[in-house]
Amino acid sequence: MPQMTPAKARVVDPVNTRIARGYQHIFAPIANILFPIVPVQERGGTVVEFGPEDFRLINSARAPGTATKRVQFGHAGATYALTDHSLEGQIPVEIGQEAGRAGIDQYQRTIRGVQRLMDVERENQAATIARTAGSYPSANKRVYSTGATQWNDPTSTPIADVEAARQAIRSAIGVYPDTLTISPKVESALSMHPDILATLTDNDIKMATLAQIARALRVERVVVGDGTYHDGTQFVDIWGRDAVLAFTKVATLNDGGSPAYGYTYQLEDMPMVEESYIDRQHKAEIVPITDCRKPVLAGAVAGYLFQTVVAA
Repeated sequence: MPQMTPAKARVVDPVNTRIARGYQHIFAPIANILFPIVPVQERGGTVVEFGPEDFRLINSARAPGTATKRVQFGHAGATYALTDHSLEGQIPVEIGQEAGRAGIDQYQRTIRGVQRLMDVERENQAATIARTAGSYPSANKRVYSTGATQWNDPTSTPIADVEAARQAIRSAIGVYPDTLTISPKVESALSMHPDILATLTDNDIKMATLAQIARALRVERVVVGDGTYHDGTQFVDIWGRDAVLAFTKVATLNDGGSPAYGYTYQLEDMPMVEESYIDRQHKAEIVPITDCRKPVLAGAVAGYLFQTVVAA
């Protein structure tokens, strides 16, 4: 008898797996952008990369009788290894019965609740990677000390700062970044900054929108990471006082890849909801949910970290 693979060994609830996969990841707004999900078929492997050599200036002229120049695209690049993540939602029998009588599907609410917790974890993982200054070359980061350079100071120069970052990224990957991700504290500072407000045409406007901030900073979009987690005492801003400028557009293998900032490699058909079971000791229905993923900073030179860019 052939050995059962892990995939065959799993018992999956197909209906509620669709609920889990269809859940909108509203609690991981920046992770979805800086580290977009890329499905993979194996738990580990090698990524095909396309480097700057694909953009060389080559003289293709050929003299009669001479060999034609040859070029090759793509090479085996970085490896990845996925990490398993699992949580079990618990539905006490009494709660499930009362919810059912009230017309509430406690089963689906539990699935979404677990997904929400996994989203918060994924967003925090993304922030931990993106906010680590040591991961960036010196040309792709700036650590702000307290004083006039921080963007909440009216004499600071956020437009000039972002423009310098745009040029640093373009010099490294050949294209301009498209997205600026910011924390709520950074959004507050930029929305009322004199340099940003000076670009508006309506003199009565006292606070800039995200679209207006994006236009002033010459990026396609500005995204606020307003995710928080509770540390047992208070809610903590996942993105703190930082901002990240990055090129985030994903391209297929056939398109020659993309010099994107990061990815989240996720095993195909994940997340999945396994078949629930009854815990008789606690008189509860247990709903296991599993994911298998790994966020990876694929190209730090495609990003720029503004650290402690506003005062506490």
